[in-house]
Amino acid sequence: MISVVQQGDIYEVRFRYDPQFIALIKRVPGRKYIPDGKYWTIPKTHLGWLMKAVTGTVYQNRLRIVSDEYIGENATLDSTTNIPDIDISDVDRYVVKGSSLYEHQVDFLKYAKAKEKNGFILADDMGCISGDAIVSIRRGPSNEVLSLARLWRRFHNPRCSRSIYMVRACDPVTHEIVFEPIRDVLISGMKEVYELELESGVRLRLTGDHEVLTTRGFVPAREIRCYNSIETTPDYICIDGQSKCRYCRALRLTYAGTEMTYDIKLAGPHHNFLVNDIFVHNCGKTLEVINYALYQRKRYGYKHCLIITCINAAKYAWQEDIARHTNGKEQAYILGSRKLVRGKKKGQIRYNGDGMNKVKDLLQGTMYGEKGGDKLPFFLIVNIEAIGRVKTLNRKYILAETIVKQIQSGDIPMIAIDECHKNMSPTSLQGKIMLRIHKATGRKAQWIPMTGTPIRNKPTDVYAPLKLVNGHEFSSFRQWSNEFCVYGDYGSDKLTYRNIPLLKEMLQKNMIRRTTEEVLDLPPRIYFNEYVENTRYQQTLALSVAEEMEEKRSEIMDSMNPLTAFLRLRQVNGSPEVVDEHLEVNEKYPAKNAKLQRLFEIVEDTVARGEKIVIFSNWAVPLRNIYRFLGKKYKVCCYVGSMKEEDREKHKKVFINNPEYKIMLGTIAVLGASVTLTVANNVLFFDECWTPSDKEQAIKRCNRIGSTKPLNVFTLMSKDTVDERVHRILEDKDCMAKYIVDDQLDLKKNPELFDYLLGLKENL
Repeated sequence: MISVVQQGDIYEVRFRYDPQFIALIKRVPGRKYIPDGKYWTIPKTHLGWLMKAVTGTVYQNRLRIVSDEYIGENATLDSTTNIPDIDISDVDRYVVKGSSLYEHQVDFLKYAKAKEKNGFILADDMGCISGDAIVSIRRGPSNEVLSLARLWRRFHNPRCSRSIYMVRACDPVTHEIVFEPIRDVLISGMKEVYELELESGVRLRLTGDHEVLTTRGFVPAREIRCYNSIETTPDYICIDGQSKCRYCRALRLTYAGTEMTYDIKLAGPHHNFLVNDIFVHNCGKTLEVINYALYQRKRYGYKHCLIITCINAAKYAWQEDIARHTNGKEQAYILGSRKLVRGKKKGQIRYNGDGMNKVKDLLQGTMYGEKGGDKLPFFLIVNIEAIGRVKTLNRKYILAETIVKQIQSGDIPMIAIDECHKNMSPTSLQGKIMLRIHKATGRKAQWIPMTGTPIRNKPTDVYAPLKLVNGHEFSSFRQWSNEFCVYGDYGSDKLTYRNIPLLKEMLQKNMIRRTTEEVLDLPPRIYFNEYVENTRYQQTLALSVAEEMEEKRSEIMDSMNPLTAFLRLRQVNGSPEVVDEHLEVNEKYPAKNAKLQRLFEIVEDTVARGEKIVIFSNWAVPLRNIYRFLGKKYKVCCYVGSMKEEDREKHKKVFINNPEYKIMLGTIAVLGASVTLTVANNVLFFDECWTPSDKEQAIKRCNRIGSTKPLNVFTLMSKDTVDERVHRILEDKDCMAKYIVDDQLDLKKNPELFDYLLGLKENL
């Protein structure tokens, strides 16, 4: 063992004399040999040099690092629970007519109000639709039916004209159908989607916050009251008719997994479009910021709120949403917009003005570059690329300099940055300019970075957003990186992270974060840890496998993934025939498999109650045996990777729709993701997952929107075996933080896990 123990600003490195290792440690700058103590020291800042020097050598797994820097430790962000209980009766509520703010949006206003003029990070998702959703496009006198994905490809093909495409929209008051021109088709990335099904059989997959037109106005998909839910009065969805839309009852809403999503932006006033015969509108985090900005104007007299979009096309969505949710009382102006003064399009507005036009608008204070024209409204919009596009002769970015002057004069005291995770890396031009603006203006502006993806605990991701909200005092990105990343040598890639708990603390002080489950208020889960004692046959077989692994300990630990060596030991508990080729799977087999016996009992009780159960395993082999025995008594469905896709889907539909089929078998890798099985309120894990996220995702197959009953979660574990020990690690938060890195149980950095999982060590 090589002991590397931190002592203030150095690490003491102690080991038995080894000339080969001494040659490696001599590669570390600043190393010193201490003759009196017979040990070496290396600077705290050069630990990464030592780690890189031993990488790929026999010494890699022998380093025992003791440090207060939390080397390689992972940490997950907690949800925002400290919503202040303050009075917000003075906050005017802006929302489209016929709707109201939801509870989590009200909580946001409480949180934001308590922040006074301090900035903070806002993380929420925008609504989007699956790529295979169908829209009917009018092009001149003819109509054409296209999927959203295909429409996006056509719109972004430079050889295709797109100015004449129109799509059906609906007036939310009169419900009359009109045609509106399409301004753009956007690709929104991979997102979790839900499938909305109407009584007529119409289906649509969309994100939970994407609004759908109902008889009570536009409602986010996750808020729709369905016929199969606990609500007594289901929603009626507005769908396509001839001159007016008709209505159809919402039947069910179920989680449908993760897929690429798209959206359409329109040029007309109605801000909705028809897709799969359903009228939809996107409404995301913009509503929260709109309400808060208008409150700040009322409270402090803010003159302007500047919205910077990191996706160019998003500026149109902001313009539309501001007008819509304020019911026309407020408007947003896209800087640089100009009215055409000649030609057939005279009087129409061109939005993509050059950078100097944007500067002129800010300096002149009027819209469309017109002297004496209408004054700039409260909301101003600009895309982030434009800020770094125009430079003066002295190489200053003139639009950025103008924004700095506007902030310093008090004209722009609030800035929201939409989709701040895009195009704003601290090493990019846009990111550097944003940081320069902040540095030049200090706390004279309130910044609200917004992101459509959860901010993860990667130091390189959060430097700029945290800097903009004054969440840290690091003077440079290099200083920040040295604090949170371990580098091997000059200019090398990072080896691992450090001090992540400090980063977590900074984030949670400056960010509001709520999970989907907290917003949706899903039914509770009830966990049952079902312990079984292995049969005498299994105990003997396990002992033999463990002795063999102990003999090969060094070989296993030096392998690429030592964890795979424990596969055989785990299979003894659930499918011993894989380990012992002489064991026959016949009518006497269950007597030698303790887990299988307990599974039969749980299934029998579940079916007797008239309920359905989903049985998961990490591997297909035990599922084959389960099917072999359960299939003799019950009707069973399967969902594993070896099946053809059409066969899997057939089994899934049968399980969901046929009440006679009570049992679904599936592997965690295939059935545990992107499948919705809310018809079942029982989940059984035949073997414990290796990682907590895999288990959580598998549980969510039955605990999604549409669930109305508590979910019973059974986990079968063989007592005093590797099953129980893995379960202890996943249940213990301290163990998870220490041993699970990047969602993986890390055996290489924690060799003591080998002895613990093998049963040679009682506790960690």
